[in-house]
Amino acid sequence: MFKSLIKVGLINAFIILFIFEALGQAYKYKHIKQKKLFNSTEYTDNYLKYVNHHRRYEVENNLSDYSLIPKNLSCDSISAFSCYGIKCNSNQRDYEFLIQGDSWAEGFDQSMKYFLKDEYSQKNVISGGTSSFSPSNMEGQLGFLRDEGYTFKKVIAIIDQTDLGDEFFRYKSKTNLSKDFNISSSVSPFDQSEHKNYYNHSVEDQLIISSGTHYLFYRLRERLNLILLRGPSYSKISSPLRLKSPSAEKYFQVRLKSYIDFVLASDTIQNLYIITHDHYQHFTGEYSVSVQQLVSDVLKNHLDSMKIIHIHINPLNEGFCENKDCSDFFLSKDVASHPRIDKWHKIVNHIKSKSK
Repeated sequence: MFKSLIKVGLINAFIILFIFEALGQAYKYKHIKQKKLFNSTEYTDNYLKYVNHHRRYEVENNLSDYSLIPKNLSCDSISAFSCYGIKCNSNQRDYEFLIQGDSWAEGFDQSMKYFLKDEYSQKNVISGGTSSFSPSNMEGQLGFLRDEGYTFKKVIAIIDQTDLGDEFFRYKSKTNLSKDFNISSSVSPFDQSEHKNYYNHSVEDQLIISSGTHYLFYRLRERLNLILLRGPSYSKISSPLRLKSPSAEKYFQVRLKSYIDFVLASDTIQNLYIITHDHYQHFTGEYSVSVQQLVSDVLKNHLDSMKIIHIHINPLNEGFCENKDCSDFFLSKDVASHPRIDKWHKIVNHIKSKSK
């Protein structure tokens, strides 16, 4: 009787493990097909010598119907940037515009049809917005593009409020400084134990070769927020916006100047447009510090300030919202203060009008 129970128990355990493995493999296959999980390639490995992380593939696969589809949607370069214009399908690499920044620049990318209208309809654009990119990663990204032979006439750089904390708390220990304006600084990828659920691509490489059971339970723990991270929280990153931090501000300005110097080191650059914007916490009084002033202070003393145009977007002053706290402009309950989808055309058109 006891042996029979053991036998039945082993059979049931085997069946359960088989089901877990099958479900995990199916789940993994689905994510691979959706490009939410991907192996490193020679291309991405080379790109990660310049920047800390590349785009999440789902950013490109969630392009809404209000956006143009990038010309390079199906090729490897999707992990670094989107490409628009007739030159995307040729060997020509001299482009009118490069757009850089964090998730706000990704939003710009997904609303590109508003930028490429009318007199801009024939412009060739590389759009490299990547979540949590700040000046050091933007410098590395531009270094990669230049080494690949790309040149640009105009650069639109979207600087987010959280770039202040990102530079100081997230990337400072990973940034490899360059003392030559013709060679970009770079930002090394995180170690395997850092930022496991987002920016660490070595974790992706391990997951893709793992068993279905391991994959299933990893994703379950990820969804339940049970994966321990070694890295700064969002509260930590946004802390210099609540309480003035001279050390964080000074470091941010040093990194911003390094980025500006590298952009303007190219003879082809006609203008650099630096975009800053308020977060909803500035309207509620939670944030007392703004990168707008930090950027202005850097530009005030820059030798090439004639080439640089600083555009600050205050959605209330620009008429993008009606409520005094601009709650009708920002996504509800979004601590990162992203705009609502129906507001993006206002932002893009405003930037476009200033970059002619």
